[in-house]
Order: sequence, then C-alpha cells, then structure tokens
Amino acid sequence: MNIENKINDSIRPQVDYRLHIDEQTNVITLKIFQGLYPPYFYKEKAYKRNDSASVPVDSLELSRLILEGQNCSYDSLPSHASNLHFSILEKALQKKIGIEKLTPNLLITLGLREKNGKYTNAGALFADENDYRGIDLVKFGDNINIMLDRAQIEKVSVLKLYQDALQKYRQYYQNEVIDGAYRRKNEQIPENAFREAIANAIVHRTWDVNAQIKVAMFDDRIEVVCPRA
Repeated sequence: MNIENKINDSIRPQVDYRLHIDEQTNVITLKIFQGLYPPYFYKEKAYKRNDSASVPVDSLELSRLILEGQNCSYDSLPSHASNLHFSILEKALQKKIGIEKLTPNLLITLGLREKNGKYTNAGALFADENDYRGIDLVKFGDNINIMLDRAQIEKVSVLKLYQDALQKYRQYYQNEVIDGAYRRKNEQIPENAFREAIANAIVHRTWDVNAQIKVAMFDDRIEVVCPRA
C-alpha cells in the first residue's frame, strides 16, 4: 500500500499500472501501461528514455507530448499568419479535381482554415508565401568541396517546394538522346524515385523545427535528409 501511495502521489495524471509481489522471493514487479493522455509528470517533470538513462524532455518535446495527449497535431493548430493567398493551391486543385474557385468553405473542409476565419498551420504551409524554411538543394561536383549550384527554396507553398525541387532534378539528371531518327529521354536517376523521396521529406518532416530539408545531388546519387527531431 505504501508503494502504491508513493506512485499515486508522485505521478500526474494518474497512470494505469499493476503491482505484483512474489511471496516466495519478495521480488516486486511493477508494470506500467501506456496511457492515453500524455505527458505524464513525475515530481513535476516529464521524462524520456535515452539509452539506459531517463532524462527530462525539452520544451519542444514536451509541447509535442501535450499535442499528442489532446489528439492534435502541429498542422491543425491555429497559425499566427492572417493574410494568406492560395493561388498555387487553387491552380493545382483546378487541374486535378476541376474546382472553379478555392472558397473559404473548401479551405475549412481541407483543414487549412478554421470556422472562425483563422488559418491553421497547414494553411500557412500551403499558402503562396509563408515563414517556413523549405529546401536547401546543392549540386556537387566530384566531391563535396565542389559546389556547382545551390538553390534555397523557402518561404513558399509546399507545392512550390516540390515543383522547384523536381525542376532542379530534371535540369541535372535528364537529357535527350538522339537514337537514329528518334529522340528518347535519358534518366541518370529515376524520376519516380526522386519524386517519392522529396514528397516523403515534405510530408514527414517536423515543421515545428526551424530547419531546412537538405538535398545533396551527386552524379550517381541524390541524398535527402529532413528534420525529424
């Protein structure tokens, strides 16, 4: 009972656990189940496992745990931006699904705007202009000390990030080869593979981190690294 009281008095909110005492060996086994409402605080601090030690989480990790406990995500939170335009998104939706105009109601349906008129972080990400750092793309020569070209694509719609990165790929990895009376497209690296890598980097990166997606282009490969922590 004393152990249970110490657990209940030290951890907030209360956790679901099972306590078992082996009467033959006097070994105490404590099993704690994953909770539905993180974060959980032990003596007013939240901890995480780091290898073999438990260390306090930082403010960014704590905010993510709070969002998880509220069943929310960063992109669903209200944005500080107020005057946003969506011409790039509108053109894309007109082409793909045939809408006539991107209306406020459609923005709400897409999760880019709230009913009270405020935009979400997702809305800011799809806006023509925003404050987010995007992609730092570098074309290298024979080694990383030789930079042939560099493009920093940022503070624009995530759709433009994707489009501009794809344009750079085509500039360096696609060409036309004349084969007799025909022309055929030659790809040093498959376009589909690059499309998927860039799309995954944009979708799965952590946008609450003020950092860029890094794209390093070499003659025989492309390396894509996105902020995840």
